[in-house]
Amino acid sequence: MTRLALALLALSALFGPLLAGCSTNSASVSTSADAGLMYVPIPSDFCNYTSWTTYVEPDAGGDGVIIPVVGTAATDAGFIHAPGGRIEYINHVPPHGSKEFPIGTLIVKSIPSQQQVFAMAKVGGGYNPNGPDGVAINWEWIELNGTGCDLSFIWSGTPPASQAYGGNPQACNMCHSGSADNDYVASSRILLKDY
Repeated sequence: MTRLALALLALSALFGPLLAGCSTNSASVSTSADAGLMYVPIPSDFCNYTSWTTYVEPDAGGDGVIIPVVGTAATDAGFIHAPGGRIEYINHVPPHGSKEFPIGTLIVKSIPSQQQVFAMAKVGGGYNPNGPDGVAINWEWIELNGTGCDLSFIWSGTPPASQAYGGNPQACNMCHSGSADNDYVASSRILLKDY
């Protein structure tokens, strides 16, 4: 092998991992021998989430009709994390006939009246093993702060004691466990059966 070829090989070994980290999806994906593929969300993954596929509950009637939103939309009261309505965003619509959301799915729930933004990230890999009957939920719970691409996590994993959940680390799991048939997504608009 020539010196040039050896130098190029050495440079690719050195800079290859760095360049791989510069992709458009900056979150990391790792594997665990016992749990499989696992996605680790970071704040920049939620950059401009308001441009994602958007849903609102216009009448709080729970009629289950998916309504895509273009531009702004008014919401009504009567939801989880009440008072106030919610607007939901999803980064990737799942493939038709999916039984679960793909790893890397991000769902954001904005509650304008509370000025709070919650999110869930499909982590996979057996993450969050405290679901019903000891089944892993595979979702990470997050509260976001900021707008556009200037975002940070207020908390991730479980809500802290200072939150309205009363410091119960299982609060998110308890509510979302009631939506096991929709891969733990507790939304009347983001339903696997509708894709």
